[in-house]
Amino acid sequence: VLLDDAPPSWLLCPTASSLNNGTLVRFLFSIDSEVPTSRPVCLPFMLSFSRN
Repeated sequence: VLLDDAPPSWLLCPTASSLNNGTLVRFLFSIDSEVPTSRPVCLPFMLSFSRN
């Protein structure tokens, strides 16, 4: 899932995990406007980065 392809309603979760294999895992959560009482659902999204 690319961030550019994500719906406008999706926001970055405040949490992120750094893995040993050099991959940063961020979580996206979408807010369902039709169900305001529902809790945000976080989905993992892999972001590759190079180490210097």
